[in-house]
Amino acid sequence: MRRIDIPAAALAAILALPLAQAPAPVWAQTAPTLSADNTPEEDRGFLTAFLEDNLSGAGRQVRITGFQGSLSARASLDTLTIADDSGVWLTLKSVTLDWNRSAILRGQVEIAALKAELIEVARAPETASPASPAPEAAPFSLPDLPVSVKIDEIEAKRIALGAPLLGQPVSFSLKGSTALAGGAGDINLALKRLDDGPAGQFRLEASYDNETKRLGLDLLAEEEAGGLAATLAGLPGAPELKLAVAGEGPLDDFTTQIELSSDGTPRLAGQVVLSTVPAEAANGSTEADRQGASPVPLRRLEAQLGGDIATLFMPEYRPFFGDNIALTLTGGERADGGLRLDQLTLISQAMTLSGSGALDADRWPEQFALTAEIKDAGGMPVLLPVSGGETRVDAAQLALQFDRATGEEWQGSLVVDGLDQPTLAARRMALSASGYIRERKPGNLGSAFAVLNYAAEGLAPRDAALASALGEEIMGGARITFVKREPLRIEDLTLSGANYGLSGDVSVIGDMSAIDVNLDTTLRADDLSRFAGMAGQKLRGAAQMAIKGTIEPLSGAFDLTAQGQTDNLAIGQDAADQLLRGRGTVAVAAKRDTTGLHLSQLDAKTSAVSITANGDMNSTQTALTGVARLTDVSAYVDGLSGPLTVTGDLGRTGTGAWQVSVEADGPSGTRASARGAVGASFDTANIDVTGGGPLALANPFLRPRSINGTGAFDLSLNGPFTLSSLSGRVTTRDATLSAPTLRNSLTQMDITATLDGGQARIDMSSAVGSGGRMRLSGPVDLNPPFRADLTATLESIGLEDPQLYTTSVGGTIKMTGPLTGGASITGALEMGETNLRVPDSGFGSTGDLPDVIHVGEPADARASRSRAGLIAEPSSGASDGSGAGSRPYALDVRIAALRRVFVRGRGIDAELGGSLRLRGTTDAIEPSGRFDLVRGRLDILGKRFTLDEGYAQLIGDFTPYIRLSASTEASDTAISIIIEGDAAHPEISFLSSPELPQDEVLARLLFGRAISEISALQAAQLAAAVATLAGQGGAGVIGTLRDNFGLDDLDVTTSDDGEASLRAGRYISDNIYTDVTVGSSGTSEINLNLDVSSNLTVKGGLSSDGNTGIGIYFEKDY
Repeated sequence: MRRIDIPAAALAAILALPLAQAPAPVWAQTAPTLSADNTPEEDRGFLTAFLEDNLSGAGRQVRITGFQGSLSARASLDTLTIADDSGVWLTLKSVTLDWNRSAILRGQVEIAALKAELIEVARAPETASPASPAPEAAPFSLPDLPVSVKIDEIEAKRIALGAPLLGQPVSFSLKGSTALAGGAGDINLALKRLDDGPAGQFRLEASYDNETKRLGLDLLAEEEAGGLAATLAGLPGAPELKLAVAGEGPLDDFTTQIELSSDGTPRLAGQVVLSTVPAEAANGSTEADRQGASPVPLRRLEAQLGGDIATLFMPEYRPFFGDNIALTLTGGERADGGLRLDQLTLISQAMTLSGSGALDADRWPEQFALTAEIKDAGGMPVLLPVSGGETRVDAAQLALQFDRATGEEWQGSLVVDGLDQPTLAARRMALSASGYIRERKPGNLGSAFAVLNYAAEGLAPRDAALASALGEEIMGGARITFVKREPLRIEDLTLSGANYGLSGDVSVIGDMSAIDVNLDTTLRADDLSRFAGMAGQKLRGAAQMAIKGTIEPLSGAFDLTAQGQTDNLAIGQDAADQLLRGRGTVAVAAKRDTTGLHLSQLDAKTSAVSITANGDMNSTQTALTGVARLTDVSAYVDGLSGPLTVTGDLGRTGTGAWQVSVEADGPSGTRASARGAVGASFDTANIDVTGGGPLALANPFLRPRSINGTGAFDLSLNGPFTLSSLSGRVTTRDATLSAPTLRNSLTQMDITATLDGGQARIDMSSAVGSGGRMRLSGPVDLNPPFRADLTATLESIGLEDPQLYTTSVGGTIKMTGPLTGGASITGALEMGETNLRVPDSGFGSTGDLPDVIHVGEPADARASRSRAGLIAEPSSGASDGSGAGSRPYALDVRIAALRRVFVRGRGIDAELGGSLRLRGTTDAIEPSGRFDLVRGRLDILGKRFTLDEGYAQLIGDFTPYIRLSASTEASDTAISIIIEGDAAHPEISFLSSPELPQDEVLARLLFGRAISEISALQAAQLAAAVATLAGQGGAGVIGTLRDNFGLDDLDVTTSDDGEASLRAGRYISDNIYTDVTVGSSGTSEINLNLDVSSNLTVKGGLSSDGNTGIGIYFEKDY
């Protein structure tokens, strides 16, 4: 505890004034003699300096101003301050001293009055650790001064204590007197509180004479409710307090009465008695008796205190204290120099404690016996009066026993049942101990030995993470050996729980001024997942670590080595877990001494990675070197394999900047280096970063797209760690970007990104896989919201959907604004020749294939399908790129194609022209405009019809929508042929006036007669015409024809050269099937199938060109 001698410091400074004014013989040995020529101003300056120099010391600076009256009976000073390393802590103002100058010649300091207007103590002074007391005991006596001191009047009108001392600013007045002469002294002091707080006073009258050994003591301290003592002690309600301590008599028979009361009611009272007894009465006959010398009287202490102190604590503690707590203590010195405790008892309502003990002259235990028990008579848990939150126990027992007279063995035990506190609960905690204590003898320094066993059951920490780590039960033990002048040894130390444990040996060398702890311990955790909560992240696997070496707790020095193993260590991060998988090893050797921290070894290794490091650190210089090697990067980068090695150096001189040098080398020419300086506070840097490598490193972030080629960067970071401090270039040459979902790619891609002032200037030129070129240029901010002003120039870029269209497009597109949302896309595009296909499909179309389940799919095949976007990834709730969660982009793009937009297929050959405008947003596109018919025709079965109306436009989900119509007359009937719908699946309809069925309209259109009047060949031609127009149809007109002719199969196909063929088939019997195929060029063919059995079929055929054939087929379904 820090001791604050505030009055002593002030009085020492003031009492130095008489010595400074004393005649030369008093202090001439330490100060130069004043000459007769000195002026009063020179005298004053000299004496002030003398006082300041002699009162100051290490960590203490004394300054005096306004010192006057150095050669008179009345001296004064304006201010005196005392400061430590943190500043002034004590200030005295307006100090005066009235004294008898001539008395000092007689060796007396006679002061009539010593007064100060103000003594201000702002805080406690900073003090060095006190020196250890001398081992020898000494009797009490007053100091024997070379002069006598008498002060008739001491007065401080105001003593102001700062808030750091007592928690609140407080002021007092001080009056008193003191005298010390010839080994006798007395003091009379009175303090009274002056501020607005509750009234309080302190009075002390004391005297002592070295010759008579007589002591007089009368102390009274009292204050109103809410006073300082009650508040600082945290007494409930801060009651009115009064403390009285009084006694008078010789020290050989001195009794002190003590009484503490609150709110006028006594709470604790009793007496402490100091006495002496003859040596033979204390310990029988002594060596002094045998030699005829008078035995030295031995001091003895007796104390009896008791009362109802429960009121001074929280009401909840009354069951523990009860209405009367009693303390009895007797003991004293022994004639052989030892100490004894004859009786110690402490009794409250819930606790009993009793004991005795003795130490020999070497302060080595000779006997001790201690028992204690905490238990409620009614069996209820007991609330203990301890700090740290409410702590309850069901019961607790302590027992210690040793007596040298009966043997060297000692034993002890401590059991706590039903522990319940805010941070921990336990059903039972137990400690048992036994061993020996051997006294000091010739050839034996004295030693003690203990075997400890400890266990806890039903542990339940309130912290869930700690509960998971500890488990419900822990146990352990240790062997402790202490020999005087030898290290304290702790051997066979164990602490174990479920799946973890600590074991090893510890030795402690030295005393409280220098302690060395030697370790040889092993930590084991078979299941690290139980420590995940403590670590704050996921943990899996097992680990073991052996630690050996020395620690100096007081200085912080150590010399340690650690070696460990891990097994399938994982921290819940895929990238790191791949490195830690399998068996791992770690070895560390580090030393800290007065020259700094020395890391001589750091080796960590798994099958995937290895790390080594070493270096030195101290307050003037730092030098660290490390190497990390990744065995194969393929686990992190698709299409790239091989080792990656990173080497680095970190250095520093004094408190200057950190010097950094890092080199990285990887497969396929990957390289990077960083050199420069990082600010001492790690908030600024001046670093150059260069390197390059395959662009495929970015593919994991681009899927299903992929990029190939090489990139290079030459960057500088100068300033704070922000993108605005970054400058330089990033370039690629002849790179390729594949976008399988878009059926396109960028080739011969050259990109330059110039970084400066928080912006990147992009310049890109690239060929497009489908034809044409693209250029992109403009600035992009490097900080959110990533504002951009980009211009894309398209040169005849080919676009194609193999089933629907081919086209080329050119023009300029601008993107302006924040890329995180809210930017605008504007521009004008012009389409080249565009071919819009109306897809063909025969009657035999089976529709879309169902989902295919790939069994035993090779990894490379799956990777190819994944890159092509053919594998549906599970939704993670993240943005799909459609702008969810951010503002969409505004659109205003014009698309012009005045001519050469061709619509072909299913007999249609049309040219359109016009323009479109895309407005709205990327989330809700609003197309307007359309391509209108320029010219066109419709061919059906050799008949050509001129299109008289048509257009194409974009609707809904950006699907092309077409409408084409042709009108004619046949057999006095006005007929309109209309093809309308989305370009992939248009619908065909035949309208007539007067209104007729569609098959009837088609028969009149093609043959000029009713459907009932056409021949079988014309019927086939009719079906071919419908197939040409309907594509995927098969119902409607086609279904009607098949049903009318009673066929099982009716199909029309078109060969690669455009020839149409009709096939009609029918079962003649259950196992005989025949079909006839007639081509539009006049060729024909007949086939016959005979099913001999379920597995055997005979087939034969005859064609109009004379070819015949027959075959036997064996078929097996599986």
